[in-house]
Amino acid sequence: MACNTSGCISRCCFSHGKFQEKLVIKLNDSLIQEELPEKNLNENKTYKSVFRVTKFIELNKNADLVGTADGFVYSFLYDDLMTRPKKIVSHFGIIKSLEKSPFSQDVYLTTGCDCNINIWVSDIFLEPVITLSVGKQIEKAVWSRTCSTIIASIIDNCIQIWDFSVTKYEPIFIQKMPNPDQKCTGLEFTEDGKHLCVSDISGKVVVYVLSNISSHDKDDEQYNLVYAIAKIIYGTKYFPSVLIKERKEFAEVFIKLDYEKYGREYS
Repeated sequence: MACNTSGCISRCCFSHGKFQEKLVIKLNDSLIQEELPEKNLNENKTYKSVFRVTKFIELNKNADLVGTADGFVYSFLYDDLMTRPKKIVSHFGIIKSLEKSPFSQDVYLTTGCDCNINIWVSDIFLEPVITLSVGKQIEKAVWSRTCSTIIASIIDNCIQIWDFSVTKYEPIFIQKMPNPDQKCTGLEFTEDGKHLCVSDISGKVVVYVLSNISSHDKDDEQYNLVYAIAKIIYGTKYFPSVLIKERKEFAEVFIKLDYEKYGREYS
């Protein structure tokens, strides 16, 4: 799949010795009416280009997601392109990160030009279930490939490691780049999850060894992800009731949390 700045999402395939590109969907400009009482209706109406695509992921069998330069994420059905894309309010400024969790087809993260890493469950909510607030603009965020609750992010010339199963209020580890002028441009976990590769504007790549971060098999990590999210939002008014109805794996975890609340063992 490929996206471009004119709002086009295309699917590319290799057939008969050459690549063929097929347009999947083109997001059109929309009419935005600003509520300005001091102006008349004609002056209030302005056209705003909200569909400059910056990121794209195939989330699951039900939805693909598109991030735009205006801080929105749009969800659309690949098998039903006549349906209007669903707009999810996401960030201020350009969508810089749009990444699906390696352990779930429904959980993904986003970053923009604000100070938040937002974690979402599918497209059933118009707001994130978890927000990691860092106080400074985030350049990029990525999931660990082996530990479902760990996220790495770039802020200025610092690398931050988050584990929201421990806390959502602050990173568990912060590493400044050796050179204050060494601006980071990208980061990625290795396949084994034991190292983090960080690139900078000079073309150098620094590899950090991650110690004291344990991982389990895939099934355990899938459960750990669901449990960590459920524990954070447990007791809120809206999220649990919807997830209990829409997602079986969350329903089971919320039952367990009910038992734990009253000191009872769930089996």
